[in-house]
Amino acid sequence: MKKVLLSFLFVATSVFSQVQQSDLTAQLNLKKSNYHLKKLYQKIKFNYGMTYLGPSLSSNYEDGATYNRFNSGQDWQGVDTDPTGSYQVFHSFSLGFMITDNLKISYSYTFQDDVNGNIEYETYNKDGSVYSINQREKGLSYNNQRLNINAYNIYSNNYLFVSSGFYYEFPTTEGSINSDMEYGAGLSPTVGIYSSVPGLFHGFSFQIERDYYKRQDYEYNCGGFTCSQRYQTLRTQITAYLGYYTSDKMSWKLALRYDWDQMGDEAEHIGFDLANFSFDDDTKFNNNMDNVLEIGPSYFWTKSLITSAKLQMSVNKPHIDKTAVLASLSLSI
Repeated sequence: MKKVLLSFLFVATSVFSQVQQSDLTAQLNLKKSNYHLKKLYQKIKFNYGMTYLGPSLSSNYEDGATYNRFNSGQDWQGVDTDPTGSYQVFHSFSLGFMITDNLKISYSYTFQDDVNGNIEYETYNKDGSVYSINQREKGLSYNNQRLNINAYNIYSNNYLFVSSGFYYEFPTTEGSINSDMEYGAGLSPTVGIYSSVPGLFHGFSFQIERDYYKRQDYEYNCGGFTCSQRYQTLRTQITAYLGYYTSDKMSWKLALRYDWDQMGDEAEHIGFDLANFSFDDDTKFNNNMDNVLEIGPSYFWTKSLITSAKLQMSVNKPHIDKTAVLASLSLSI
């Protein structure tokens, strides 16, 4: 009887021990699973950006109208366009994943809202006289969606650091689909220069954007006439910036932006003469929008929430009519 009882106690103890071990193993596995899920969640990044294009410093604009550099530039005749536009709100959403500490992949969706309608603007003849007076439409307009790769700290030494972004653009808007756009691609490197002055930062950034179409430069019959169609195929921007942190929470920044583009088959040839350090005679770049100077402060509420304001002014033909105040918000989760 004693042997039977001892055997029973031994078996019961063994079973209880195995149950405890199994329960402990399950708890450890659950903790490991929660840990990996938490690490995975921390790699997912959501960003929202908003920029408000507000009034000009000039009183010559009608109510709700302002200077919009994206309306500026030159038309097919080489005549300056009227930059007048509505107050505008630009929205940007992106959802990304940190592949490594220095490499992020994301998908972005952007659009803008012209908040005021019936804003008048002019088109001009080649001699500068007014050809017609038109009105800007009110409402939302959308941009092509993009797949982005951002590489941080690609290279650094005691003097500078290099980072860059790359995007692949899908023809998702009605305009891009109707023009038979195939895809777009862009590169945006930044070279930051270290400073020996505490709080001072400066450097350069570049943008090169190329759009591809089934037909980018062609002629067609329009009412008995021969018309030509040339899509914008290349955009470039060079920015020099200088900034200073006045505290851990606030900084001021000055930026000078220069933009050019190429139309149709112009993008098929880009030649550079190293001897004269200039582009060759067959390479043509157009003034697709005003070059601007921007200055203003940023306030860092947290590492994830930043608000900024700046005054933007044209440097092509400086005038109070070519100024605008902008405000922006950046939220990262």
